[in-house]
Amino acid sequence: MAANLLACLSQEDAQTPYRFAETGIQVYSFEEALYHCFHKWRQSAGDFLSGELADWVQNALGLPRIASEMRALTADEDSKLSEALPAFLSLADYFAPAPIAALQGELRSWESRLEWERLKERADNLLRRNDAAQAALLYKQALTLTENVTLLNNMGIALMRQGQYGQAADTLRRACACEPQNTMLLSHLAEAHILRGEYTAAQSVLSQIEDLEGAETADTVYFRGEIQFYTGHYARAAALYEEAAAMRCDSQYVYRLSDTYIKLRQFEKALEALQQIRTKDEAFFKAQAAIHAQTNNLPAAIKCINQALTAAQDDAGLWILLAQYHRLDYDLTKAAAAADIALNLAPKNPHIQLEHARIRKAQGRMTDYQTTLHNILQDCKDTYHANRVVSKSPFAACEM
Repeated sequence: MAANLLACLSQEDAQTPYRFAETGIQVYSFEEALYHCFHKWRQSAGDFLSGELADWVQNALGLPRIASEMRALTADEDSKLSEALPAFLSLADYFAPAPIAALQGELRSWESRLEWERLKERADNLLRRNDAAQAALLYKQALTLTENVTLLNNMGIALMRQGQYGQAADTLRRACACEPQNTMLLSHLAEAHILRGEYTAAQSVLSQIEDLEGAETADTVYFRGEIQFYTGHYARAAALYEEAAAMRCDSQYVYRLSDTYIKLRQFEKALEALQQIRTKDEAFFKAQAAIHAQTNNLPAAIKCINQALTAAQDDAGLWILLAQYHRLDYDLTKAAAAADIALNLAPKNPHIQLEHARIRKAQGRMTDYQTTLHNILQDCKDTYHANRVVSKSPFAACEM
């Protein structure tokens, strides 16, 4: 008896992949898109509902009928994801009916939850992917439905990561008013005051935490170190960071201690401090590389970034650092190769575009260099006056 073979809708992989916004995963075929939407439906909902995925199916895959059917599923503003997504997953004979039915049950359960919880869940995912601006928009929308400590805390973190420290402090004060004895909220408020340069207010909050705890804590010692760091008293800051690390083995304290030794131009001590880090992940190797680069030991910096990339191949920031270090080491071939990978991963990132342009200039390709600079300026034109401050503190506030 002949086997029943099921033909793929995508007979060939698309030349232009589709990148899902929240996961960063690229797919090259309709079946891969179905797989992603089935297994990561929470992160895929925005792409599916916005119509961007349908546009790719039509233009990149050459499947206009399927794209039309996808758009029809979400044309009604009142259409529910629990109806539209299973129908989309059924457009090809890829999943059996039973898994789709099971997913539909999960979707209906999800839809029955309060709207603010769903908004928070999506915002939390964005915040973990360092998209603080989009996360803040969703937290703000959720706060119009209800105001609670969890939303206010996470909104404050999203605002801090955008450099909007005044708004972050205001938001965290509202959270602290709800739970005045919550020392985690107070720690976040102290951080917002420090980043805004309000050191007296920060000291007051830190004293409040110590009164509640009955003693100094690792976090209060750390934040007092932050105040010394930002006021230029690096030796005092180093002593406080060391004290905090002795009280609790927190990698963030150690990274900050290393930063302080760099400020003091004590690079060997900075490298030694990093050895206290237990988890030698991409952040560890990136920090090591930065120190080696400052001492002009570019081969060592390149080796560190290559080690980081073994665990984070899709990190565009690491690839562009590798490109930069190769360029500074006068290896333009390897620099260009790394920059091309970074640009493919994050084509709209202006920092990556700029490094790509620098490499083109070093190669003598002045026309490409000038074109890229022109494109960067055009992209930034409408947002030039927007707040582009990067958070000064590496301290990772905790979302709830």
